[in-house]
Amino acid sequence: MLPKKEQILELAKERWRLDQIRFGNPKLAEIEPEYQELVEGGYIWSAKMELMQSLESKHAKWLEKDGELETVYEIPFDIDEALKTGFCILGNKGCGKTTLAKHLVQKLIENGIIVYVLDSSKAWIKKPTPITDYFTVLPYGTQRFQWKPKPYVFDLSLLPIPLKIKFVNLFCKTLLNAHIQGFNQWEFVVFEEAHLIFPNGSLRSLKKNGEAVAFATIGRNYKLSFGFITQFPANVDKLLVKLTVQRYLFQTWEPNDYRYMQRLLGKHAKELKSLEAGECIYQARGKVLKVAFPEYGIGSDRTVV
Repeated sequence: MLPKKEQILELAKERWRLDQIRFGNPKLAEIEPEYQELVEGGYIWSAKMELMQSLESKHAKWLEKDGELETVYEIPFDIDEALKTGFCILGNKGCGKTTLAKHLVQKLIENGIIVYVLDSSKAWIKKPTPITDYFTVLPYGTQRFQWKPKPYVFDLSLLPIPLKIKFVNLFCKTLLNAHIQGFNQWEFVVFEEAHLIFPNGSLRSLKKNGEAVAFATIGRNYKLSFGFITQFPANVDKLLVKLTVQRYLFQTWEPNDYRYMQRLLGKHAKELKSLEAGECIYQARGKVLKVAFPEYGIGSDRTVV
């Protein structure tokens, strides 16, 4: 059965827009591509092939593979991959997302990478934590803050959402400009409660999120990368998720979140409802594993790099 022309065209446009963002041209992602451009660029053909792909394809083999997932007790984490494509952590509140992120951040810091956390939850200023220095951003008055390039938590919990977005864009612009001007050490930003900063469609809203979009899409060219955490997977920008290769998916029951995560995991999504706190599913480049990890500060060295 052949896919409908409308399906092929929509998928071709989506792939074209994602490529514009990946190639550092986020403004072009808001433009409607011409059909001939999609044909000449191979997007129509690749979209048709993708939609026609059978369950025997390489991707479908691991998505639809029967049997239980292998459980590992060391957190898989490829630092080089994280620097190139970031990471994302998705799942319900209270299931261990920030705990896992603290393990990952510790490994980044141990490897000489400067990590900043933009935290709307206050979870990162509670001990134990891999970053002890923090600064609370106030919603009133004028604050000027200069910091040395070292791990830091920025507490955004007091800011209303419009000011959170404004601060994040300013912060991303400051980092990107510094690196364009020659700062040459890797810096990594973790966005806690990312759905507040990058809601659905935000990567195409350059007027509101232009600086953060530039950071997420071309930052790696200047030794900048990111990770993000959200308890509302269905509400975070889908292009942002697609930019990440390493994904950690936690328990979820909410129907919209489950359906979205099912698109990422295929039949393995059934595992999501049975996960307990401290368990997640790791997905990266065809690899799918069930991961059980300890509280942060207990066995914190159990991360495979």
